[in-house]
Amino acid sequence: MPTHAGTRAIRLQQLLRIAKAVNSTLDLESVLQTIVDTVCDLTTWKMACIAIVDEGTQEVIFVAQRGFHDQGGRPARWPITESLTPQATAAGRTIVVSDT
Repeated sequence: MPTHAGTRAIRLQQLLRIAKAVNSTLDLESVLQTIVDTVCDLTTWKMACIAIVDEGTQEVIFVAQRGFHDQGGRPARWPITESLTPQATAAGRTIVVSDT
C-alpha cells in the first residue's frame, strides 16, 4: 500500500499529466478527455464525464466521458430536463451520483 507521501506523489504526477495535456495541444476534446481519464485514475470512479449545454436545442452533450455506452462515435446527448445539469449549475458544484 502506498504511503501518504507516495500517494501524494502519484496525485502530483497525474496533475502534471493534465498540465502537459493543456500546454501541448490546442485540441480541447483531447484535453478534456485527459482530465476525465485522470479523475477516474485518481479515484475509484468507473464513470465520469464533462458535459456542455447546447442553448439552442436545450440538450446536454458529453464532450468527454469514460465508462458510458458508446454512441457510435457521436457524443451522447439528451434533453436538459432529463439531466442533473440544472441542479449542478444552480448549486455551483459537481454532483456525484452513487452506484445504483
